Amino acid sequence: MDPIRRQLEWLDGQTGSGPLLLRWASVHPMVFPAVGLMIGIAIQYLLSLPSGYWPLIALVFMAGCWIAFRRNPGHRTEILSIACLLLCICVGGLRLIVFWQPGPNDIRQFLGEDKSIASLRGRVIGEPFAADKDSWVFGRYSWSGSGSTLYLRLSEGLTTTGWFPVSGTIRVDCRETIEHVHGGDRIELAARIGPINGPMNPGQYDLKKALARRGIFLAASVKSAQGFHVLSKPSDRWIWAGLLRLQRIVNSALVDDSMLGRPAEAMVSALVLGQTRQIDPAVYETFRRTGLAHFICLSGMQMAILAGFLWKLGCAIQLNKRGRAAITLAISILYILIVPPNPATTRAAVICWFFCVAVLVRRIPDSKNTLALAATVMLLIRPTDLMNISWQLSFSTVAGILLFDRSIRHRLLMVTTDQWSASAARLSGIGRWILYDAPMAAVLMLSMGLSAWLAGSGVMLYHFGTITPWASVFTVLVNPLVLGITVLGFLKLVIIGWLPSLSLLLGVIVAALSDTMTWATQILSKVPFCQIRIGRVGLAWIAVLYLLMWGLAFCPMRWPVTRMLRALLAIFGILLLCGMAWKSNRSKDLEMTCLAVGPGQAIVLRLPGGDAWLIDAGSQTSPNIGQRMVLPFLRQAGIDRLKGVVLSHADTDHFNGLPEIAAVVPIERLLANAAFCEKAKTLSGAGFLRQSMEKHGYSIEEIKFAAWPEVPARIRPLWPPPGQQGDPTLSDNDQSQVLLVEYADRRILICSDIESGAQSSLLTQYPDLKADVVVLPHHGSSTTMRPSFLEALAPSTVIASCASSRVTSAWKPSDSAVTAWYTGRDGAITVRIKADGTLRTIGFAHNPSGDFPRGE
Repeated sequence: MDPIRRQLEWLDGQTGSGPLLLRWASVHPMVFPAVGLMIGIAIQYLLSLPSGYWPLIALVFMAGCWIAFRRNPGHRTEILSIACLLLCICVGGLRLIVFWQPGPNDIRQFLGEDKSIASLRGRVIGEPFAADKDSWVFGRYSWSGSGSTLYLRLSEGLTTTGWFPVSGTIRVDCRETIEHVHGGDRIELAARIGPINGPMNPGQYDLKKALARRGIFLAASVKSAQGFHVLSKPSDRWIWAGLLRLQRIVNSALVDDSMLGRPAEAMVSALVLGQTRQIDPAVYETFRRTGLAHFICLSGMQMAILAGFLWKLGCAIQLNKRGRAAITLAISILYILIVPPNPATTRAAVICWFFCVAVLVRRIPDSKNTLALAATVMLLIRPTDLMNISWQLSFSTVAGILLFDRSIRHRLLMVTTDQWSASAARLSGIGRWILYDAPMAAVLMLSMGLSAWLAGSGVMLYHFGTITPWASVFTVLVNPLVLGITVLGFLKLVIIGWLPSLSLLLGVIVAALSDTMTWATQILSKVPFCQIRIGRVGLAWIAVLYLLMWGLAFCPMRWPVTRMLRALLAIFGILLLCGMAWKSNRSKDLEMTCLAVGPGQAIVLRLPGGDAWLIDAGSQTSPNIGQRMVLPFLRQAGIDRLKGVVLSHADTDHFNGLPEIAAVVPIERLLANAAFCEKAKTLSGAGFLRQSMEKHGYSIEEIKFAAWPEVPARIRPLWPPPGQQGDPTLSDNDQSQVLLVEYADRRILICSDIESGAQSSLLTQYPDLKADVVVLPHHGSSTTMRPSFLEALAPSTVIASCASSRVTSAWKPSDSAVTAWYTGRDGAITVRIKADGTLRTIGFAHNPSGDFPRGE
């Protein structure tokens, strides 16, 4: 666009015609009900108001609007828009209440809080899916079977008098692979059913809340696949079978032999079809660190590229606008049916459909109205989507582009291409493209990236505790590769039936582009400050940030005071983020968190000043705790590197989650005692770990029997002593590494799996040993615990890292002055020692916010 014309349009947008509220009410009326609906849902979600309040609130709102309408006849358009917003606030609150209201004969009405056995009938929703063992390194070493999961819409339940109608949807887990059950089948099963468990660790994915947002509140478990009895196949089975066959055909057409077994296979499937399960965790982490994960998570960009590709293809074959709209509408519906469901793609699809329908009925669509209408439709169908991270990111980033892009683009072009536009106008061909067209395209992409990043940064900060300052620049650099892979991938699907040779050639090109994109992202992830990890940020701070952003978006730039205000608000936001980052890394407290991993151990020790240590990372029953539990905790805690990892002994339930952590988090030192190092040279679990860690560039270093120079805290290895390390007379458990952590005249003793023999020897070697906190030996087992051991240590707090099923049989203190904590019951347990020696302990299951009481 000509710079002078663009400046005139920008000035027209700044000056406007009439007040801001009137302009939005006249041009973008659909925004008001969408915003009202979101506010009402949010209020009801946070406050849980009784349903009778909302009609009363609506009456008050309408009375106030009626009075304002009568007294201000010159502002009736604005008043009607405000009335619509207020009324939709009430509609949003009531819609959430209705959504969560149990239906007639809901299964929840017949069950209590405890699990019970029930015989149920219902129809399977979607296809059963199996657990992914490939993403867990030790899944290949000690995998006990790939279980399956399905969702069941209930129709009947067995009572003492026979089958009785019930309603509701439940999640069903099976320990075996289910092969004879498919989507749409009507089945019968006997299962153990009860409420869904919430997360036991900070940062862990909250399956309970995620399913509640879908109206699913109960989970059932079936031991064997033979427990599923198919009663009937659906009459519309051919639709389900056709969609599955279409998915397989599309996948095989997209991924040919040239990509099989290569990283390109996973990358192409992710970029075009949204199938991310095959992405290597280390590769995914580089995309996440650089802020480019939206490319491989099936964002709305894929739908936009598909719609643009179909539109251009229609132009190439000389279709008129309505023909292009009809083809785009039909194929986009088909695309939504074959890709995984996702709020971002659904939002993009709804916008695309509204656009196509507008063209078909000869109407000119408005982008803001279309986005607001898409949000309204989706929230009316499922109001809990508002609490979904994907939904928040999807709509906030698009809204940011619509609100901020024009202003940011104008300023960027003024300082870049406008400076040499006059010279470029005298050029033609490749010269003009290099000097003007290509830089302008880069600036436009940067402008959109900055706009989306600004609007989505608050969501990322709240949910993940990170910001990615370079994401907009990286998007410009990588976008040509993404565009090439996606467009050529779609083209490959179109021509494979007519031009198979050309399709194979496109496959080679797409594979090369995918490999290049992976390599480029890995290089970009090493750029300093590509990701700033802050840790958990309160909702109030996020609200302040968004208020600042919207203030920047809506304040007229022509006011001199506004320019000063914008500068001050921007500086305040930067200082706020810097202050939170500094505070999260410069605490004077020592914190030890014993994560709830079942029968196993994973302890994160954060020292004053920010250095973090990990002591073990494994579990006997919980698969892949590295990805599922430890890494989410580290991210929420703002820990982006580990000073060291200590491996206590050679049982796999203490280290089988470590490879996934090492693939993502840099580790300065990997330490183990001599017994572990010898075991790692053999064909064993420790040997398998050594090989896995060497692939990431880590070697196991033997622990020196001396205090590590950590100031002001100190970590001391106490057992086994040098003379008994590797002693064949000691069991593997008795060769476990025992550590003593000292800070502010307080002591924490981490006992690992030592049994009664080592406990007695430890007291003999250190007769004056005392500890304020003891992590109990061998997961709190009472059979291997020597009572005199804890009596001599005289702790005030003991912690057992055990499964929930072992809490009742775990060791219990006889002294009422000793407080016992169990990860299987209390969740992750955090001990905090302040610089003045104050010691406090909390359990995550009883305090999910993770905050200590005020003043502590």
